[in-house]
Amino acid sequence: MNPKKSTALLLTSALAGGAAQGAIVYTNFNNLVFNNYDGTTNIDLTGSFDSQYSLLYQDQNVQKPQISGDGTGSFVLARTWTDTNNMNLNFRTYGGLPITPGGVMVGPAMADVNAAKQANGITNLTVQANGYFNDRPIASDGTTGGNDHCNYLGDWGQGGTMSGYVGLVMVNGGVTNYGWAHFSWSDPSTSYSSSSALTLIDAAYQSTANTGILTGDGAPGAPVINGIQSSAPSATNYAGASIELAANVSGGLNYQWKAGVIGSGVYTNLADSANFSGSKTADLSISPASTGNSADYVVVASNNNGSSTSTPTTVTVLAAGAAPTSGEGWDQAFQGQTDFTYAGGRQNVSYLASNGRVYWLVNELAAGLMNPVDDSFSTSVGTVDNRILVENGDYRVTTATLPLDGTNAVPENPNQDYQVKDLFEVNGLLYGLCQRVDTVYQISEEGGEFAVFKMQANGTLEFLYWVPAVGTGNTLTANNPSTIQWSSSAIAQSGYVYVFGSGEVTDSSDNTLENTYLARIADANIDNTNLWTFWDGTTWDGDEGNAAPISTNVFEVVRLYKGNWVAVGKPYGTSGTDTFAYTATSPQGPYSSQDLFTDPTNAVEGIGTTMNAATGASEYYYSINPALHPEQTLASGSLLVSIGYEDAYSYQYNVSDAGLYKPRFYETTLTNLILSSSLQIWRAGNNIVVSWPSGSLEQATNLNGAWTANPATSPYTNTPSGRQVFFRTIQ
Repeated sequence: MNPKKSTALLLTSALAGGAAQGAIVYTNFNNLVFNNYDGTTNIDLTGSFDSQYSLLYQDQNVQKPQISGDGTGSFVLARTWTDTNNMNLNFRTYGGLPITPGGVMVGPAMADVNAAKQANGITNLTVQANGYFNDRPIASDGTTGGNDHCNYLGDWGQGGTMSGYVGLVMVNGGVTNYGWAHFSWSDPSTSYSSSSALTLIDAAYQSTANTGILTGDGAPGAPVINGIQSSAPSATNYAGASIELAANVSGGLNYQWKAGVIGSGVYTNLADSANFSGSKTADLSISPASTGNSADYVVVASNNNGSSTSTPTTVTVLAAGAAPTSGEGWDQAFQGQTDFTYAGGRQNVSYLASNGRVYWLVNELAAGLMNPVDDSFSTSVGTVDNRILVENGDYRVTTATLPLDGTNAVPENPNQDYQVKDLFEVNGLLYGLCQRVDTVYQISEEGGEFAVFKMQANGTLEFLYWVPAVGTGNTLTANNPSTIQWSSSAIAQSGYVYVFGSGEVTDSSDNTLENTYLARIADANIDNTNLWTFWDGTTWDGDEGNAAPISTNVFEVVRLYKGNWVAVGKPYGTSGTDTFAYTATSPQGPYSSQDLFTDPTNAVEGIGTTMNAATGASEYYYSINPALHPEQTLASGSLLVSIGYEDAYSYQYNVSDAGLYKPRFYETTLTNLILSSSLQIWRAGNNIVVSWPSGSLEQATNLNGAWTANPATSPYTNTPSGRQVFFRTIQ
């Protein structure tokens, strides 16, 4: 049957009953379900046999699901624009379907103040308090709302079921009617799946012209609660984590979350507080969670016709374990984290910040509940780029993503993504060094950029703004110094930020080699790209074209360790099996090398083979992204180094056996360090690090004493407290 006619008949039969309720016309769609994962369907709300709206349902599309008006007589209030400076009819209905709670007013207040921008009286929108937008165009164009677009508006993600309302407007000449439509979206976790389902639950509109309507208003009967989805299973929540409880409700206008002792059946109203938000909405957030938040949670949903209470959802929050003190312990800690915060990742760089927190940077994160028997995912798995996690004992919890909406799209270039590579601190702010890559394979390197964060008291990060690096947006090209990728690693030291980058050169045999280059910028000028200087082999030069390589090897991560600059890398990239360390007493070198370890897999043309416990197949894995972790104290006194693993052919293999898609940790001893007989002191963020080759440490507040013993072992990290401190060693 033609979808348009089928829908029209359903609505026509509902008009008479809806009209009897007064001005609100409730159109019962009887849970009209679309099971086609790639297509469009027309929707007739008024029974006029005119399709006011079209529903775009593309499972692989980031805007899924998307509803749009016809651009002449119908509009979707919850939508964005491709270009708000040129709002013509061809672009006015672009946008995804957002998740909007019940009880939000759809009415004249949402009309734009700039009526000259668009015909029919419906122009750009103002932001509502309860939010029609998941994201918002950049507000750089006054009342029009900005001249940028939001690619991920309405991206409901993969895995699980969510529901929400969308505001609608129907225009007939000078008459405007406001309405809403209620949808749910279900996806089994993979794209192009015929079992995906988009359900148009119900809808209503206000028959009185120019009169607003609350989303959900007019729905007969008490709300129906279809269940609560948790962002993290109860068995794997940890103190400090962020937990989201989302209620799937039909017909709800008002909400109240409650909590009670597990199994008691007695519940008390929750209110928004330091770690609760959304207590009166369909979505409750617990962040940061503590062990005291272990409880049964219910939500009471109500409308004009009654209320309903959900079945309890149990949340258990576990206390932190002690941080590992061995390489094997770190292996087990990462293998043991099997939840929606972390269950595998492509990169595992760590950074000790001045607030005492250790942050971990993960690209292409795999997040989903893992089966502890075979390491497969026993529930939906999602992927998130640019996740920043904060260490809390033997596990990691979410602190930030890039950008703020959790996606990884470059604001001004939808064909580029970000990968966060390193962190450093200057001027009291935390800077994330990011690499731009292509959106398809995330391989083509296309320039670096800084993401700037403010560190909150609880360790979470507030994104502030972007700062371009030299060559932001330039694609890596062999033998072209202007395309050096300044995004390998960065260290703030002695008033400067040293940025390590990679560039390609072609030798006489036409082989492409990748070298490491060095730039620096004064702390005070970190946001001014024009003031970068580059090491030219002899001095610091203001012309990037004169940059000379400091090493013919690739530096993945650089850290200060016992007074030395230490880098790690793989000389042959993914084709090699050995990880090397490179050490020097200054950032520009010269660097000496040391072979640290060989991958513990069978070498087959440079690729390791490992048995996949989930599939039973012998699969090929690359070793990737070596990293240094000098901030971790090991019982052996050794240096902690890690190497990541990634399937050589298909990302799906990585998540089918997530135990393989995790780093391996090694305890190493660097033999080529140059150690002074005196104290070595350097800055790490806002902390001071002191190292010494032998003897015991003493300290005093005056150069003449009195000296007291400091039991610390080398290296010792000191947080300045405002008083001067002198250190010395005694043999």
